Amino acid sequence: MALTKRQTNSLKKNGIRFFAVDVKGVFFCTKHAVPLLRENGGGSIVNFSSILGLVGTDELTPYAAAKGAVTNMTRQDAISFGKDHIRVNSVHPGTILTPLVKKLGAETEGGLEAYTAKMSERHPIGYLGEPVDVANAVLFLASDEARFITGAALTVDGGYTAR
Repeated sequence: MALTKRQTNSLKKNGIRFFAVDVKGVFFCTKHAVPLLRENGGGSIVNFSSILGLVGTDELTPYAAAKGAVTNMTRQDAISFGKDHIRVNSVHPGTILTPLVKKLGAETEGGLEAYTAKMSERHPIGYLGEPVDVANAVLFLASDEARFITGAALTVDGGYTAR
């Protein structure tokens, strides 16, 4: 994702916030969900990471580091809580046309249309994802149809990480 200098500086300045929200948020949600799931005989936790939790990039270092921590925390928790019949998985979206991504795209050179065209080229499927694509992946991982899936990192990225 090509960011403006202002966006890059903002990310660097606020890097600690990525850990406060992405890592500590996942940790504390899991901490408080596990006792309830144990009481109910098990269940499913689905953490949100990113493709940048799986692959490197030349920008967005704090974000990528935080998402990498979520990815490994997911694996660790899958091992730790499997005996309690609690499955823990993560989803790893690529570029999804959320309001935030649309706003960032609109601020880049050429605007949203140019940004979308450029980013679509990076995805073998040829287009960007919509929020419903991620929602469907989460719904699957949370469902009984995924009863034997734990510790998995499900990419929802139009083939981006397949390259």
